[in-house]
Amino acid sequence: MFLINLKNRGLIPSALFVDNFPEDQQTASGATETNVRAFRAHLGGILSRKIDRGLETADKSQETQAKIVDRAVRLAAVRGLDGFSIGDLAKELNMSKSGLFAHFGSRENLETAIVERARVLFFAYVLDPVEQDEPEGIERLWTLCDNWLTFVEREVLSGGYFFTGALFQRAGQRDAVSRIITNTVRRWVEALTEAVDGANEKGELSPDVDASPTALELNGILLGTHCSHLLGLQSRESARVVILRRLSGLATEKIPADAFDSLAHWRDYLESRHP
Repeated sequence: MFLINLKNRGLIPSALFVDNFPEDQQTASGATETNVRAFRAHLGGILSRKIDRGLETADKSQETQAKIVDRAVRLAAVRGLDGFSIGDLAKELNMSKSGLFAHFGSRENLETAIVERARVLFFAYVLDPVEQDEPEGIERLWTLCDNWLTFVEREVLSGGYFFTGALFQRAGQRDAVSRIITNTVRRWVEALTEAVDGANEKGELSPDVDASPTALELNGILLGTHCSHLLGLQSRESARVVILRRLSGLATEKIPADAFDSLAHWRDYLESRHP
């Protein structure tokens, strides 16, 4: 009876019912039944089309969300997380505020997506290459600093250093966005600290070098030289010279003294470590 009601409402084609088939294809009772195989095929087709449409809709939604986050990251990198409104972002994207809001549901969800994307970009440029190439000792420490400067030079996130600005804005707050920001910066400093420890273990840094303060010092040099560059007082290449000079003061005799004479000599030395 249920299936007959569906047929009467036009939800199942009449042709799928046995009483619409020739007599020799009907059951002995002649009762109205469904052709099970045909019905299953019809139902499967409906479901398949609905699934395809659903996947297509989901893909479009994800693509739109990605475009929104990409634009929002660029805005946040220049203006700061609190420096733009949903209306500003909607205008940039030629969307309505309600349409944009529907993709995230809240300002916090949007900001979470922004800092997650920024974190992925930072790790991809700065930390992941070190994990993949596995440089050791003082080379690992240098590579982290060099990658950080390259990340800023290429303006992957334009404006000032994204996470420093975000950390100053959100330090001490306990929401999800602030935790991601804090954890990202902490992971960066931990990577520097681990690299200092590794260089110590290989005997390439003086044994009295304390890893944690040294990591914070190097991070401070990077931030300070970047600030000088933004003020037009110093090039980022000169930041590398400052880092190299500091490493020279920390290194043991295992590193040739003339390797620190210039960036060119240093790069030649690093190549010589991989004959």
